[in-house]
Amino acid sequence: MLELFGWLAAALVFTAFWSTTMVRLRMVAMASNVAFITYGVLLDSHSIVVLHGLLLPLNGWKLIQLRQLAALVRRASRGPMTLSMLVPAMKQQRFGAGATLFREGDPADHVLYVIEGSLRVVDGGDLIGPGELAGEMGLFSADIRRTATVVADTDVLCGRIAADRFWELFLKDPELGGFVVRTIVQRLAGTPHTPPS
Repeated sequence: MLELFGWLAAALVFTAFWSTTMVRLRMVAMASNVAFITYGVLLDSHSIVVLHGLLLPLNGWKLIQLRQLAALVRRASRGPMTLSMLVPAMKQQRFGAGATLFREGDPADHVLYVIEGSLRVVDGGDLIGPGELAGEMGLFSADIRRTATVVADTDVLCGRIAADRFWELFLKDPELGGFVVRTIVQRLAGTPHTPPS
């Protein structure tokens, strides 16, 4: 029995490394945590029980977060593309007119969504208004750094989303992915961008 749970736990860890989605990875990881806890109890190994006893709720919490994110994306993609539906997943920040939000060459570690007011790209003078993204181009650059300096043209309220969370949304929601790609192409081509309704 002891050896059986040891092999089962090892097989589940191996399976987790082959998981193609984060949800599946977390579910398999939780199953391996349970198998390792059982193995640790049978082996009378406190270190194994404590380690996997701590990892089990952590994997459970991450799984809940992934499911909440997936539900948010599904709600956002049920009708016309409306980025404002993603605002609940963002931390809101206010900036006064003239504030520098990021400079060219800074690490691109987040994306902003303009809720109120407008931003200005310093070199080109382009305005980024409500319903538009700012900072997404840096995530696609070779060195993952800002491609321009952006300042608040007016007092502005933005939603901020971390780069890793943005990538999860981008990869899971084809509509969001398509919108971001269109935005980047339009900015590179210098054509006016129409924000989603």
